[in-house]
Amino acid sequence: MDEIIYKDNKIVCFSSNDFQAFVMNQDGDIESGTFSTLSAAQKWIDKYG
Repeated sequence: MDEIIYKDNKIVCFSSNDFQAFVMNQDGDIESGTFSTLSAAQKWIDKYG
C-alpha cells in the first residue's frame, strides 16, 4: 500500500488498479471515493478545488 499526497489530499494505492481518495468537503467532512486509476482519483479531487 502506498500513500500519495495530491493537492493536500490523500490517495491510497492498494494495487495498480485499486485507489481510494480522500478529500475534505466544504462542510469540513471527509469524503472518499474508490477508483481504478490514479488519474481518475486525481480528477475526482480536482472537482473539489
